[in-house]
Amino acid sequence: MTADVRLPIVAMVRPHDDGYAYGSEAFADMLRVIARFAESGADGVVVGVLRSDRTVDRDRLTEVVAAAGSCDVVFHRAFDEVPDVSEALEALVECGVRRVLTSGGRATAPAGSDVIRGLRERAAGRIELLPGAGVRPDNAAALVRATGCDQLHGTFSRPGDPLRATDPGIVARVRDEALRGLQL
Repeated sequence: MTADVRLPIVAMVRPHDDGYAYGSEAFADMLRVIARFAESGADGVVVGVLRSDRTVDRDRLTEVVAAAGSCDVVFHRAFDEVPDVSEALEALVECGVRRVLTSGGRATAPAGSDVIRGLRERAAGRIELLPGAGVRPDNAAALVRATGCDQLHGTFSRPGDPLRATDPGIVARVRDEALRGLQL
């Protein structure tokens, strides 16, 4: 690797797997971790902060954005659990979130591609949409075309791999297919 290459680092911060509404202690821990990532030079943090009714917790998300400083804030697929994606999208924009990872509220991004396209159009450049879930080389081009998005998210592991390790060959094929989708 040369000094000319810069690899952005974006770290997920999720204190537990027990939903996206956090108690005060877990949330305070999140803020401390986010601040440490920002101080350490991370480019972004990935979070999902919802209320118990599954709406975006604007107050806490505002605190997250402040703790992140110059780091980009990405809202993860907790977004797919909100009852009203249009309202949630506006909340993310108002709070200063840079990007939202979504499958359009469906099991996979290809299944939710119409919703993702609608969200991207509604966003009008105010926030980036990052389609994720079920993205594979055989659907990447169609997904890019269907959503109008220019980025994709995935694990990109080999089927059946118990570790779900990212496979560089699959990443390359997804990239090539996504680029093909942008060019069509």
